[in-house]
Amino acid sequence: MREVPEVGEDFTATDAPVESMLLVPLEDHGILTIAAETDDSFDEVAVHLATILGGHLTAVLDRLDQERELEGYRTELERSNESLQQFAYIASHDLQEPLRMVSSYVDLLAMEYEDELDEEASEYVEFAVDGAERMRSMIDALLEYSRVQTRASEFEPVDMEAVVEGRSSRCRS
Repeated sequence: MREVPEVGEDFTATDAPVESMLLVPLEDHGILTIAAETDDSFDEVAVHLATILGGHLTAVLDRLDQERELEGYRTELERSNESLQQFAYIASHDLQEPLRMVSSYVDLLAMEYEDELDEEASEYVEFAVDGAERMRSMIDALLEYSRVQTRASEFEPVDMEAVVEGRSSRCRS
């Protein structure tokens, strides 16, 4: 019984007599090697079929490379999104306390000196209060953003009879 080389094994390592070889380049993936025991094994049709096979193999190998690259990008994007959400969460929490302090002191200032402030000073206090409220809303939005991925999707009831009927009617038509 003749020994057949394994995929990737050097075919010269076997005792199989090789009289002719057909080498099909697979672009940057290597070479498809087809060996035969007779000198005239590869006619025009065999060469054409091997070339087609080489083209298909190249396309498959290119696709696998692209999928690996895409998977790497997806993994990096997930890591980046996780870091961004963690940053948003920490930043929003770290900004809340100073904002509370500023808001509290502006409110105290407005209440304590309300009768003593002229129109321009009262307007400045209003600007400070409005700015603090806008900042609180931005911080709340940032905090909400950081929680988007951590929340589980909510389930809702599904009318299975309607789903089955809809699919069945499509199959019948």
